[in-house]
Amino acid sequence: MPGRLSRFFLSPPDFELDVHRYAAFARTNGVNGAVVISPNNPTSRMVPYADLLYLASALRAQQQLLLIDESFIEFSELGRSASLENHLLEFPNVIVLKSLGKIYGTCGLRMGYAASANEQMMKEIRAALPTWNVNTVGEFFLSRLPHLAHAAQQSWMRVGSDRDKLYADLRSIDGMRVLKPDANFVFCELPPHWPDGDVIASTLLKDRRILIRHSGGKTLQNGKRFLRIACRTDEDNKLLVEALKEVAD
Repeated sequence: MPGRLSRFFLSPPDFELDVHRYAAFARTNGVNGAVVISPNNPTSRMVPYADLLYLASALRAQQQLLLIDESFIEFSELGRSASLENHLLEFPNVIVLKSLGKIYGTCGLRMGYAASANEQMMKEIRAALPTWNVNTVGEFFLSRLPHLAHAAQQSWMRVGSDRDKLYADLRSIDGMRVLKPDANFVFCELPPHWPDGDVIASTLLKDRRILIRHSGGKTLQNGKRFLRIACRTDEDNKLLVEALKEVAD
C-alpha cells in the first residue's frame, strides 16, 4: 500500500538484525520493499554477509525489494568484498544505496548513487532526478576519485585502526557497554549510575568543547542512555575518553 511504513524494531541489548524474522515480517505485512543499513547507524554493526544473502534470496522469492544502505562498509574489516553490489545480477530485487560523503569526508557535496540490476526501477529513479543533479564542484570531485583510490584505502584502514583503539578504551570505562563497531563510530550504553546522554553531551560541549551525540531522538527505547561517538585521531579519542571519565566522577 503506497505511503505506508511498517517499523521493525531491533531488540536490545545488541540490536542485531534477525534476518529470518525480518523476512517473515516483510511477508506478513505485505511491504513493497525492506530497508537495511549495514553497517547500521547508530549501532555501527554490520549484518553478516551470509545473512544478507539469505535475506535477498527470501525477499526475491516473495517478490519484494531489498534496499540496502552500505555507506559505511569501507570501514569494516571485510570492506567492499562484503557488498551486495557483487551480487546485483543474481538479485535483481536488490538496490544498493551509497552516500559518498561518509567515506570521502565530503558530506557537504550530498553525493551518492543507487546500484541495481532492476532496469525498470533504475529508469524510474532517473526519470525522477532533476536535469542538473550534480553541480560543477561535484563533477570535479568525481573526476578525481580514480586518482585518490590508494589514499582513500589507506585512510579507511587508519580510521579502522583508530576506531578499534577507541572501542577498547571505551570498554575500559567501568560499567560502559560498548558494541563492537564496523563503521567509523562507536555505539555504547552508559553505565547505570551515570547521567543521561543529553546531560553528558551538554557538559562535554560546554566544559571541553567536545561534541558527541546521544540517541534520544532515535526510535530507540531509553535512547538517552546511548551515545554514538565518531572516531577521530588517536589523540582526540583519548582526550574524549578521559573527559568522559571525569564528567562521570
